[in-house]
Amino acid sequence: MAYTGGPKRLDLVGQRFGMPLVKLKIKSDNKATRFLCLCDCGKTKIIVGSELKRGNNKSCGCNRTPRTTYEYRDHPLYDVWKGMKARCKSEKHISRKNYLDKGVKVCDLWKNDFLTFYNWSIQNGWQEGLQLDKDIKAKQLGVPADSYSPDRCCFVSASVNNQNRSNTQLNLASVNEIRISTDNNSSLALKYKVSISHIIKIKQNKKWKV
Repeated sequence: MAYTGGPKRLDLVGQRFGMPLVKLKIKSDNKATRFLCLCDCGKTKIIVGSELKRGNNKSCGCNRTPRTTYEYRDHPLYDVWKGMKARCKSEKHISRKNYLDKGVKVCDLWKNDFLTFYNWSIQNGWQEGLQLDKDIKAKQLGVPADSYSPDRCCFVSASVNNQNRSNTQLNLASVNEIRISTDNNSSLALKYKVSISHIIKIKQNKKWKV
């Protein structure tokens, strides 16, 4: 509720304190004046005015360095880490045939230590939206892509990742079959185990030029 009356108190509306921008003064009690702030990350948070002036709230908490794995659970990299491990150990995972069944493992350095994986990711170009890849560097090194580890992994865009996966599943003969086939794109994607978008691009001669 916006402040509309009572004794005049601290007013910081329109001022910026690090990442938070003060948008609205909240009706205060006898102890403190509070403000609704919009953080640069897009989240809002109610912060006590005196805390803002002391510089104790440089963000809504989004840029605070977590101290435990528990505090990282909402970070996008936590899902990347969990997904990496699930592919390599879960018998019910949809992709087990490409990971668990092929003996792909997560290295000891990352298997039980999310913080180590997180720090490596931040230092090696991770950005939200990029995907973890273990095949590209392995090919460059001439070693099997049989583990997730710092020396074999990198972050790439979804399109690069899809291209890399598709290239290992298709050859020139199968590409020619796709180009002349009258089957619909969904059926072809299922048959050749690639994405529908990849099938479309092959038919448009945007990949695998003869």
